[in-house]
Amino acid sequence: DEELPRPCPAGLEALSEAARAQLEELCGSEDLADFTEPSELAELATEHFLAAAEALGAALPRGAKASDRKAAARWLAWRLDEIAVRVSRNGFQVMDLAARPPTSADALFHRISFFNHCCAGLNNASWTFSGADGMNTVKTTRAVAAGEELSISYIGKPWCDLAKPARRRYLKQNFNFVCLCKACSQSPTTVRTGGAAEAGQKNGKLGNLLLR
Repeated sequence: DEELPRPCPAGLEALSEAARAQLEELCGSEDLADFTEPSELAELATEHFLAAAEALGAALPRGAKASDRKAAARWLAWRLDEIAVRVSRNGFQVMDLAARPPTSADALFHRISFFNHCCAGLNNASWTFSGADGMNTVKTTRAVAAGEELSISYIGKPWCDLAKPARRRYLKQNFNFVCLCKACSQSPTTVRTGGAAEAGQKNGKLGNLLLR
């Protein structure tokens, strides 16, 4: 609450202390370690935000711990970058089909964000979003043993069916980790499925992307 000017522009409200604590538990902030300046997008968003707040007569946010506007704007831009990275690394792309028109968004679900990823259909759980109640539900996709870790796939088709180098590259670019799941740790002959092998034989170079 102290990070925002008062009064806030319409449509904005502070996170509760509990929600803030959950957000800060999620990974992502380490991605900013090599940057010395906030992103251009964060700086632009901050300028719009402060201008709208100032139009309402708001003072600088107390959490900025700075008396001048330039320092406060820089501090807020860094906070926006930090939040954006955590959302991009942990968010789920959801679709509210009940809305008119149907609406897509990136959403955070604290507990599910700690599920590990597994490639190539070897994950043993999947998630389903309900726009009616805003809940994201995880269910197993096969029988699991007691104590077995539940894993989901962070990527949908066609990325989850690509060859290991392509999958790993996509995961590194979008989630900033090198995948060491069962599918990526086993040899290609162990993981390869009949359907993917047939696709590679029929479709030449393009089909070979499907070979794990």
